[in-house]
Amino acid sequence: MVPLATTLLAIVFVHSGNRVTAALAMGVFAAAVAVAIVMIAAQDRPFAGQLGVNPLCSSRSLRADAKGRARRDAALDAGRVPSG
Repeated sequence: MVPLATTLLAIVFVHSGNRVTAALAMGVFAAAVAVAIVMIAAQDRPFAGQLGVNPLCSSRSLRADAKGRARRDAALDAGRVPSG
């Protein structure tokens, strides 16, 4: 929270000549921080809630990635350039 407050103070100092632009810049920054905090809080439990992800999707993608890595490693060991 200290870096956020420091950034808001920096915005105030930079825009101190014009209060309207200072208020606008602080509002945009505060909105971005709020969105980031909400997204982090929403993903606290990635497999539950409205934004939940089915664990089966993750396991499938991990298996597919492992197969792709195995093919690439085998191609490199054989001296071939792997495609895609």
